[in-house]
Amino acid sequence: MDNQLPPKTPDPLAEAPAARPWQFSLRHLLAVMAAVCVAGAAYQWFGLGVFLLFAVVVVAGVVGLAVSRGNAVEIIAAVLFVLALLALLLPAVQAPARTPSRRSYCQNNLRQISIALQNYHDVYHSFPPAYVADANGKPMHSWRVLILPFLEYKPLYDQYRFDEPWDGPNNSQLAVDLKVLMCPADGARGKCQTSYVAVVGPGTAWPGAKSIDIADIKDGASNTILVVEVHNSGISWMEPRDLDVSQMPMNINPKTGLGISSGHPKCAQAARADGSVFVLDENTPPATIRAMLTIAGGETVEEP
Repeated sequence: MDNQLPPKTPDPLAEAPAARPWQFSLRHLLAVMAAVCVAGAAYQWFGLGVFLLFAVVVVAGVVGLAVSRGNAVEIIAAVLFVLALLALLLPAVQAPARTPSRRSYCQNNLRQISIALQNYHDVYHSFPPAYVADANGKPMHSWRVLILPFLEYKPLYDQYRFDEPWDGPNNSQLAVDLKVLMCPADGARGKCQTSYVAVVGPGTAWPGAKSIDIADIKDGASNTILVVEVHNSGISWMEPRDLDVSQMPMNINPKTGLGISSGHPKCAQAARADGSVFVLDENTPPATIRAMLTIAGGETVEEP
């Protein structure tokens, strides 16, 4: 009689390989990559503070997962891995990388304003006046209000009343932020502020309550500025106030006084009478700026 015992059934637990530290699945890798992308988006839209907060949350989550697995080496490796990814991401989303997108957004704003001015000219055969005055010559309404229908704000324009000042009882209720009139590099949001103003005064394209047409620009539309940037201007878009050519500094980003300026580094943007948008850097000579602000000065304009 055969006394051999039947073979033992293998114990799956006994033969299971020991757990290896730092073992990621594709699911974990995709989760970390998604977290890094979200961190980059957080920085782009909300700034460094939100980015760092999100980074802390991600690191805490990864550490928590590693702690639950109970391996010190895995904890250290997880932290170093996430920090390395975030360190690689941070330089890519720093302010210099964001600046071109802000400047492009601002440039697009100026382009829309230029198109609105051109369309206004096509309809009324002149550019709008710098302001509409009352019977005593006091400025009442801004050119920015007059072009609202051409900026796709016709309903807002229809609610505006020209029989009261820009800050009258009815018009004050229309004081809302208009993105097309605010550069994203400006910080004073929520104040109905405009980043784009005219340069007004004798000899400019904006002589005051009087309108000019394209034929009045003897220096050439491509050599004449219509609209400029002013950083944190403090001017409501409804307010009939702009830069006075006789009082403003003739340089870009002046240290004192309200002048052509921008939140973009070392430059400001402007729109010409031909509808084009261009950049004025801080090295632009004052004579060039002055020449581009006149419509019939006969100056030779060197391209900035």
